[in-house]
Amino acid sequence: METATLTRAEEREAAQMTRFFERVRMGCGPLNAAIEVGWSPRGLEKRTKDPDFADMLAVARERLLEDIEETVIAKARQGNVKCIQMVLYNQRADRWKDVRHIKMESSGQLDQTVVLSVKQAMVELLRDRGSVAALQPAPVALEVIDVDSR
Repeated sequence: METATLTRAEEREAAQMTRFFERVRMGCGPLNAAIEVGWSPRGLEKRTKDPDFADMLAVARERLLEDIEETVIAKARQGNVKCIQMVLYNQRADRWKDVRHIKMESSGQLDQTVVLSVKQAMVELLRDRGSVAALQPAPVALEVIDVDSR
């Protein structure tokens, strides 16, 4: 079986393609990567219309994101709190969420029976405990951890 030899132009194009996809995988935008390898913006646009090229571009971008995810997970395993939160909030959103910034909107009116029942419960709590302090939440013990020192 004979192997086909590439022309100089085909070799140059193959080298440009390899460099282009490597640059995109490393985080360079497609336009900047195209210009770096010597393609014009119009040349990039033309190549992007080819389904095989578009698929390879999508794979290069996906690899970039997976590389970043690996880095975040490695930092989370080392104890970086922000990375731990990012992993849990995004990959376990059903069980973990940031509840500090919950915005509630309602277009309807409050049900009067709900308001009255809450009011009645508060009055009873005050009668049982005898002061407004009974309505205050219990103190919470917090521990401050310096994540930068890890």
